Amino acid sequence: MLNAAAGIMVGGKATSLKEGYSLAKESVDSLSALKVLKGIQK
Repeated sequence: MLNAAAGIMVGGKATSLKEGYSLAKESVDSLSALKVLKGIQK
């Protein structure tokens, strides 16, 4: 989760690691991360 948070922050979607972590957790909890992963696998 910390790697995802750092990626979100470096990508400009968050201004801090804490904010990036919250966004990463939200993505995982809502299953949107899984949907993106499945789309990449196709």
